[in-house]
Amino acid sequence: MKRIGAALLLAGAMALALTTGATADAVGDSFGPSCSDIVVGGLSYNVTDPDTLLPTVNTVTSTVQYASTTCKNVHYVLVVTYTVADQPKIKVQSVKGDGSSDRVSFRINNVHADGNVCMSTYTAGAGQIYDSSPNSGACLELGPDQSGGGSGGTF
Repeated sequence: MKRIGAALLLAGAMALALTTGATADAVGDSFGPSCSDIVVGGLSYNVTDPDTLLPTVNTVTSTVQYASTTCKNVHYVLVVTYTVADQPKIKVQSVKGDGSSDRVSFRINNVHADGNVCMSTYTAGAGQIYDSSPNSGACLELGPDQSGGGSGGTF
């Protein structure tokens, strides 16, 4: 468990340090089983208008596809970094594979960023990171009500 926590901190630190655009994620570049190999994914950052009667949710969603059915011993992780009042913030969602689908859907609520958010994903298990996207170690930056990735092997 300590190793997964360390991996989460490492990925968060990488995402905070770099905020460039997405790069292609090559199939077969995972250091683990094929279920940990990130193939493609799409992201969105939706902001609810605070002037409406609806509560402000500000949600980051993502669906990521892997080279094969997810493994129960692999953690699938989405990392979102952003700033609030010039203070860096990070939210992480980790999902264990279910062995029945080659896709994982993520949803992180209450991301109240001052501007853009930066997102990255990775797979981990056995105390190590298997694959990450974007491959550059950076993250995909999106503004309010934008989406990205989803084609050409990019996050």
